[in-house]
Amino acid sequence: MKFWTITILIIIGYTIVPKKLFGDNVKLQIPKRAEVTMNMDDFQKAKKLCKKGDAWKCYKVGFCYEKGKNVKQNYLKALIFYDKSCENNIAEGCHALGEMYLDGKGVKQNFSKALTFFGKTCNIVPKTEIVYGGCYVVGEIYKGAFYTLKSLEAYKQAIKFYQKACDGNFTDGCKKLKEMEN
Repeated sequence: MKFWTITILIIIGYTIVPKKLFGDNVKLQIPKRAEVTMNMDDFQKAKKLCKKGDAWKCYKVGFCYEKGKNVKQNYLKALIFYDKSCENNIAEGCHALGEMYLDGKGVKQNFSKALTFFGKTCNIVPKTEIVYGGCYVVGEIYKGAFYTLKSLEAYKQAIKFYQKACDGNFTDGCKKLKEMEN
């Protein structure tokens, strides 16, 4: 029953009424990912290493494509490289995919997919700031659903993910947890 409640909540709340979730003037605070700076030679080497299975290099290549650093900006290619890094549990890659779906960068905006990728970020080990940031963003999405749809399940999920973020000393997660508990 819980699975279906959350699924319906995501389908209704995140694909039909995304603007109502956060309002027109509210922008989610997304934790910053690792910046990447590479010259063209390093970029080409990173692409080759990615093909050989170096998932961190896949993230770096994706970042360059997303931001247009030393290459023409290409969101589709960024998605492909981020996906490779995420499949291999690179938190920044999963987080980047979540951001792209949340903002509709190179893809149709899809809160359900954003939630999936931020959720995956939250579950990656070892726990780092970006992992706890993923937990925080999942909490934010559920909080938006709670205020929009008045769903007790969304409220519980928001608390759960803010708690995970707070457990990792992610300050904004602790602040939001206090707000939700008051």
